[in-house]
Amino acid sequence: MKRYKLRIPVSVGKLETVIDDPETERRGLLLVAHPHPLHGGSLDNKVVTTWPRRPTRPAGSACVRISAASA
Repeated sequence: MKRYKLRIPVSVGKLETVIDDPETERRGLLLVAHPHPLHGGSLDNKVVTTWPRRPTRPAGSACVRISAASA
């Protein structure tokens, strides 16, 4: 699995994203957002970093994590 970190330009700054790509035939996409920053959420939150490694994750699916705090 390959990991990409991107900062996508948006109207209020840059949206930080992390993409975990299975590098095989992609058959799906998981879009994961962290809890609100005022409640301790971040791109490195345990919940959102665990999703790409879950054994129950659909095979061949890419996982895209976005940071609500970066924009």
